[in-house]
Amino acid sequence: DPVDYPADGGDDGDDEEESSEDEEDEDEEEEEEHPAPADSVVVAPIAADQAPS
Repeated sequence: DPVDYPADGGDDGDDEEESSEDEEDEDEEEEEEHPAPADSVVVAPIAADQAPS
């Protein structure tokens, strides 16, 4: 009985680790999409500033 308890807990920890990795992957994808449009907006004003210069 006591052996089954820790075995189940270990399995739960493994599942939590996989969920954390999945969450990190989703966060990385969202972070990559944010800088893309932000970079585009920053390039627009910079290019316009360079054009008249």
